[in-house]
Amino acid sequence: MSKATKITYAILSILAGLTVGVLVALIVGVITTLQALIKFPVEVYRGCTRNAEFKRLHQAFNVQTMEDLEKKRWDEMTEDEKMWERHIQKMENKKHNN
Repeated sequence: MSKATKITYAILSILAGLTVGVLVALIVGVITTLQALIKFPVEVYRGCTRNAEFKRLHQAFNVQTMEDLEKKRWDEMTEDEKMWERHIQKMENKKHNN
């Protein structure tokens, strides 16, 4: 095989690879954009409805959040218990972040 043929094949493969790569990137980009355009408003709506529901329940029944209950419990703990509770909380936060 001559050098010219090898160079021709190399150029054709690069062009074919770039063409396919650009097409795939465009398709993935369009799909991701459409997904974000649909998903984001739905998530905002869910958050708003949850907040409205919580406010309504809180106003009607004076429901306490888990944070309020934990805060009351926190005031009654000893220093050693608080230390372990902070450690457990850090580990849970680390687990949820991963």
